[in-house]
Amino acid sequence: MLKTREKPKLGICELRKSEVLGDHGFKKIYLGNSVEPTLLRVKDNVVQEVSNPMIMDHVREEILPKLSKFVATAESEKGIILKSQRELTSAFLSYRSKILSDNFQGVFPQSTLNFLREDSNNGYLFFKNGAIKVTKHDIKLIKYSKLPGVIWKDQILDREFHLNSSVSQKSHFEKFVMNVAGGKPDQFAAFCSTLGYLLSTYKDRANAKAVIHPIVKNISTGSCRWETTVKVYMVHL
Repeated sequence: MLKTREKPKLGICELRKSEVLGDHGFKKIYLGNSVEPTLLRVKDNVVQEVSNPMIMDHVREEILPKLSKFVATAESEKGIILKSQRELTSAFLSYRSKILSDNFQGVFPQSTLNFLREDSNNGYLFFKNGAIKVTKHDIKLIKYSKLPGVIWKDQILDREFHLNSSVSQKSHFEKFVMNVAGGKPDQFAAFCSTLGYLLSTYKDRANAKAVIHPIVKNISTGSCRWETTVKVYMVHL
């Protein structure tokens, strides 16, 4: 709040603006070897690339409406000078040419992000209702805010995941893989191991694996041929 004897004029403080936007998760980083910055928003460990118009929309829809109807902007000899939220919005809109400019990225300090990486013991899958952490012992549904790193928003599958409480009840895909394996437990385990290896982003460069599935003709597995079944299995991969 300012102390003034004159009628205060509304303006935008560059430093405070970057601080407020930073509090709302907006950041600037340099991806890879790029010399041009990228604007991002991080919310609950989920990262989304944003544009200047998207930031402007966020301010209008998420920040300005939450202000009081009247905001104290300065202190004069006659007391606190109040400005309406409407006046603040008008002042912000008059600033839109700077926000929509490429130079707007310069108000953000450079940031670094710790992206989530899988390891040999932990794998992750991402759904609308949370992240699935997979280990050799169990499967857990956890909140994105509890992840040890950030992920990209486009990594999240557009559906929810619900853990099956009944261990004895097999999923359709589990039954399908068992059919692909010809009902043989050892081949079923091999197919599951292959699926896990291909789904995981963790790879040991010193021990790279080649995945080869033989297609054998004229071997029937129930009502469908082995060749057809394996091809459908590879489509799922």
